[in-house]
Amino acid sequence: MGGRTSGFKLRRIALTLLPMVLCVLVLASRVARNGTYFGLDFNLFQPDGRFYLWEAYRFIGKSDSQAWGQVTSFYQHLHLVSTHYTSSISPLNDLGLRRDINSRPLYPLLSVPFVALLGGAGMLVIPILCLTASCYLVVFSFRDDQRKFMAFAGFAVLSTSPFFLRGFFSNYTDPLLALLLLIVFILLRQEYQNVWVLFFLSLLGEATRPSEPLWIVIFLFFFISTKKGRFLFLTLFHIIFLGCIAILTPDSVGSSTRGGYGPLVRVFDFVPHVLKIMIFDISEIAILDKILFSF
Repeated sequence: MGGRTSGFKLRRIALTLLPMVLCVLVLASRVARNGTYFGLDFNLFQPDGRFYLWEAYRFIGKSDSQAWGQVTSFYQHLHLVSTHYTSSISPLNDLGLRRDINSRPLYPLLSVPFVALLGGAGMLVIPILCLTASCYLVVFSFRDDQRKFMAFAGFAVLSTSPFFLRGFFSNYTDPLLALLLLIVFILLRQEYQNVWVLFFLSLLGEATRPSEPLWIVIFLFFFISTKKGRFLFLTLFHIIFLGCIAILTPDSVGSSTRGGYGPLVRVFDFVPHVLKIMIFDISEIAILDKILFSF
């Protein structure tokens, strides 16, 4: 009896510690491989991350120009060679870009205390926490230990993917949105009943980055499979929300008419764009990242 109890305790300890150990190893590997690989940008600090850092400095209390000056200084000291980092486009001279950034306040807002302490490097804290939380959620979303260990093994294999790591550990909104989607999906799998919690989490997702199609697909799928009205309510809300955003901040959803590149032109561009993704991007992953392609 005592042997079974000690074996159970060992499994509990292992399941508690292994995700943390994995995340530490994964993050160390990502830092060590920070740079350019396969001719692609695998830097920890990505070009568009400048705009989230700018917003975080504004939340701290800096003026627009002061905030952009600190962002520019931080990126100049990174010694990055890509011309994307020295682009003249900024939220100071591009109103559409500014509106787009303002529609994504959650990531920079959560990063404020870390930016105040660490400067620009503080923008990596939220992605690190999101990666760690996602690993624990994936493992502990299962009840029996065998499935937990299998989930851990699957997450460990996926974590060897360079493209997965680039998405999950850089100064982008992707890790935070992925965590919110994972939380919602786990709650839905467990037949969670409180529609307002799901509603609030999806709103947080919208405040992370425009993600209406994802929420529409998820809630529509669960409405079709369960026929429960709360999922229809959530689906219709995000359809209406998408329409409002397309009118109020068209840059954030790609419906801007600037430069004559309006919605109709975008519709005609949609098919070749999808073909490009299917042919070029998926082929790129198949060649360079067989782990992610397999998943």
